[in-house]
Amino acid sequence: MRSVPLINVLFLSYFFFILIYSAYTDIMKGKIDNWITYPAIILGILFRFIQSGPSGFLSALFGAATGFIFMFIFFAAGGIGAGDVKLMTAVGAFGGWYFLLWTLFFTAWVGFFVAIFMLLIKGKLWSGIKRTFLFLKNIFLPTGKKISLADDHAITVPFGAVIVVGAYMTFFMVGI
Repeated sequence: MRSVPLINVLFLSYFFFILIYSAYTDIMKGKIDNWITYPAIILGILFRFIQSGPSGFLSALFGAATGFIFMFIFFAAGGIGAGDVKLMTAVGAFGGWYFLLWTLFFTAWVGFFVAIFMLLIKGKLWSGIKRTFLFLKNIFLPTGKKISLADDHAITVPFGAVIVVGAYMTFFMVGI
């Protein structure tokens, strides 16, 4: 049996804690706390450096930057909250760029199915699909007309919880 260094166990335990706590607060309060995400970004970079040296450090920086930039696009367009951006940045810092890409993939699929399920329950499937198409079209082909997913008629998804499911799927299916 292969032994795992104690430092890895401690960092991964902390990573799992921030994921669980972030999902809980996002579901219960609709918010992901800064006091959990900012230290997680720093500790994630530190963890990757301790684990893999300079290449781990660079992987963590690239993962954090990629997570931030990718999620910031959706934040700027009004599709997600700032806590979701910071949480994905922390995921990129802890797992590195490869882990982040898989997490983005799984998160997108889980988010898709959760959104479809919630739209079906509320009886708003067609209007939700139309609204999402217009939102995505406006991101990639800006018309000058702001289309937001967040208004009185929108169905909200606790996306932080979806990110957490995507990160857990990546951890157990791909590894860190």
